[in-house]
Order: sequence, then structure tokens, then C-alpha cells
Amino acid sequence: MRYSIYEGNIEKLEKKLKNISNKCIRFGCTFKYEIIGEEYKDIEIDGIKHKLKFIIIEAEGIAKLNDWIFVASVEHTPSGNIINKAIYDIEIPERYYNSESFCEHCNTKRIRKDTYIVMNEKTKEFKQVGKSCLKDFTGGLSAESIAHYYSFFDELEKEQNDTSFYSGGFNKYFETTVILHYIAETIKHFGFMKTDSDRPTAYRSFDYYLVDHKGYIFTEEARKEYRNEMDRVNFNIDSEDTKELVKKATEWILAQKDDNNFIHNLKVIVKQDYITYKHLGILASLFAVYKRSIDNEEFTKKKENEINKQRNNSNYVGNIGDKITFDVANFKYVTGWQNSFGGYVTMYRIIDTLGNIYIWKTSSNVEYKTETDFKKCIGTVKAHTEFNQIKQTELIRCKLIK
Repeated sequence: MRYSIYEGNIEKLEKKLKNISNKCIRFGCTFKYEIIGEEYKDIEIDGIKHKLKFIIIEAEGIAKLNDWIFVASVEHTPSGNIINKAIYDIEIPERYYNSESFCEHCNTKRIRKDTYIVMNEKTKEFKQVGKSCLKDFTGGLSAESIAHYYSFFDELEKEQNDTSFYSGGFNKYFETTVILHYIAETIKHFGFMKTDSDRPTAYRSFDYYLVDHKGYIFTEEARKEYRNEMDRVNFNIDSEDTKELVKKATEWILAQKDDNNFIHNLKVIVKQDYITYKHLGILASLFAVYKRSIDNEEFTKKKENEINKQRNNSNYVGNIGDKITFDVANFKYVTGWQNSFGGYVTMYRIIDTLGNIYIWKTSSNVEYKTETDFKKCIGTVKAHTEFNQIKQTELIRCKLIK
């Protein structure tokens, strides 16, 4: 049979099952729970509807291990795993990005949403283990018979109908896409603020979500203040530009490679249908990293266009040894270096009004305030060269005229 049990009761349930199955206990018990699935239910508590998560489970058991260090916890979700590192300079292997919630030591699949990653300091081997194995890695257990599990079902039935958590703390879930729209709309009107700022975007957008969804806010004065802020800027999560931004940013992150823990975690969170409050910060960062990527792409494209333009416009000027005069459009320092004689060489790039590029290497230090200070240049052609397939005329003995 299958049972739908509130996620917050799983740990309490395991403690009960340990007592029932003490015949299987030797060095500290752990149970094998097969996760059949999960579901979200709208539960009304004190007049406010909350979306809560319930685990659909079945039951079983095993354990064992030795001499490793704890490096991360793994939060299992249907969209992939969220890696929470305890030691940040250790990169967690990619195989744990989508690993199931089972202990690699005892080969037991468990119901808990979290498992743990340990690393052998000597061999650098990684293992994913359950909570019981994490304690000391010296114990073991195994269910003697399926009969030992018959009594589990009574407990599961009780847990399925247990509503005592209503009066205490519980995890509340929110639709990921909806929260993304609130974050995007908040950024549009108030800019992006990091989580260490006075009023981070992640939590400000969530305040606005709570205003619209009649969620709990500390004071009524704060609720009114947030509503006034939203009204002043015509806050609208259904605006076309906000919907388009959410769509593009989501498509962008899902297309990225899992080349580091941050991108992997962000992808996993974005793929989930629902998130909890603790993931607001990383979710809000989606738009910051997306914008940075777009800005980098635009800069690269602009640079490529500039180079292509130079390739098309720049031609060789004069013959070797010719003394030439031309109108200057741009004069710029490029680089400098010490020569083998102990002197210092400076290289300047000059572009004329026709788009031709000149290179001048000199021991002279040219003083100028802007790249358009000079109007004319007189110099002697030393060579015709190419750089990045761009034709360049090298000059010597240049004289610049303002």
C-alpha cells in the first residue's frame, strides 16, 4: 500500500519504526524507504492556504562504513539534486547531480530528502551515504524478515492522518514560475540587489508575493507599505516584458552546461515546480547571471563587428620608405615593453579618417588627453603587416599635429 505523509513527519516516523524493529537493530538503525513519489496539497491553516509537500512511500532496511570526512549534503528533488557544500574548495563530482537518495555504502534507498557526501582524505574517493552511516561508519543492520514490517503499516496509517504539524512550524512551498515573475517585475522597477544588501531583491519580491496572496506579513503597516510601493510603479507580473524575461532567462539557464556547482544548483531549482523560502536567494540570481551572459555576448558581438569592419576598411598605405601624411581619426596607446638594450618601447595604434590602421613603435612617450587630440600624422612607412587578418601599415619617425 501507498501512504501520503507530510514531509516534516518522516524523521519522527523513522524513530517510531526503529523501536518497532529493534530485532533488526545492532549498532544503530536505519530504514530503507522507497520513494514512490510526492505531491503538493493546499492546506488551510488559520484561514490562510499553504501549499505543503507530502511524500508517497513504501518500506524496508540496511547499513555500514569507516574513516572519511563530511564534504556536502545532497538535497534530492524530482528535477535533480541541490548540492550544499560544507567545504567550498572541494568540487563535488557530477555523478551526484542526479543520484538517487540511497546510501552508496549500504546500497539502501531511503525516504529522506537529504543524503550526505563523504570523501576519503587519503584516496580522494567520494561516497554518498545516509544519516546513520554518517555517524560513525562502523555499524550495520538488515531486516530479518518481511514479517517485521507488518507492524509498520499501522504507524504509516497514523502518520498519514496526523495533522499535529498544523500548530507548529512547517515547510511552505511556492510555485517557482510565479515567484520568478515577482522577482523579474521587482528588478524591472527597483533594480537587482544582492542578498547581503539592505533590501535584497529575493526577499523584497517575496514580500510583494505575500501581499498579493494574503500571506503572513509581520505587521499590517508593512503590508500597506508594500502595497503602496507596488501601486506607485504599477507592479504587474503579467506584463509582456516580464513574461518574456522570465521565459528567456529560464530557457537560457536550462541550456547551460553543469560546469560548476552554482549553475547546477540554479538549474535544479528552476526546474522544480515548487520551491521553499530558503531557495529564494539563488533563484533571484538567475536574472543577474542571465544579464551578465547577455552583456558578455553583446560585448563579444560588438568586438567581432568592430574587427570585421577593420578587416574590410583597413588597407595598406604607401610604399615601403614613403613619407606619408594623413588625417587622424583615433590615436591610442596599445602596449609597451623593455627592449634588449634596456630601453622602453611603446606601441601606438592610429586610425585615419578612411579606416586604415597604422602601428607606430617608438621610444618616445606621447602625451595626450583623449584619443581624438591629434588631427594629422606625418610618418615614414616601415612595413606592411597583418594582425587578426587586418592589414596594418607600420610607421617610423612619426610627427603628430593637433
